[in-house]
This record gives sequence, structure tokens and C-alpha cells, in this order.
Amino acid sequence: MVPQSGHIGGILLGLLVSASNGLSIPSSGVHHPSSATCVDYTIPLSINSLNFAYNGTRFKDDVDVAEYLFQAGRIDSASTFNPVGSFKNETITYSIAGTFCTPKSPGAHSKTVLLMTHGLGYDRR
Repeated sequence: MVPQSGHIGGILLGLLVSASNGLSIPSSGVHHPSSATCVDYTIPLSINSLNFAYNGTRFKDDVDVAEYLFQAGRIDSASTFNPVGSFKNETITYSIAGTFCTPKSPGAHSKTVLLMTHGLGYDRR
């Protein structure tokens, strides 16, 4: 039996409320456990790379995509199809954010550091 959409929303909301119990929510939107002292870090990272420049035009419709795939699949595509050209130097800057938390009441494993990521979404909220 498939639950109705209203039931799924209620279940998800219940899970979020359960998961957020014991967490403090600062103005930045980052969640910290109330039983720990946490410090937020942001590391700017600038990456410079040498990339191939795309020679083709932007696809306007499905016909352009089909033509591109047709040209790429030709038996002589190595000599007739050149979608990339010269190299282009590109630089982009990212921000890597993290939080380091230590328990307010250290226990037997207080010197153990766990490096974890939630694996969901685009940021750490």
C-alpha cells in the first residue's frame, strides 16, 4: 500500500522534529548539538585548471542534440568531429565549511575525532 502524500509529509516533518531535538539553531542556520561546544570554520579554496574549450554552439532544440550525437557516433568522427578546441585557463573559488564540536562533558573517548558528512544537499544546513 502506498501512503497518501499528506501522510508522507507528516512522517517527514515528524522525522525532522525528532532529529532536531537537542540542537541549537544559530542565525547562520547551522545546527549544533546542545551537549557540545562547536566552532564553525570556512576555508576559501581557489582552483586554477587548464580545460578544453568547447568549440560547438549551444543546443537550441532536440534536433541539435540528435545532430551532435550523430556526428559523435560516425565511424570517421576522429577526423571529422571536433567538439573541443584549444585549452582555456579557468579559475574558480569554492568555500569549504565545517564545524568542529567537542563534548561539554568529556568521556572515555574524548580524544577521538569523527569526520562525518551527511551526504545530502548542497551545503551543510
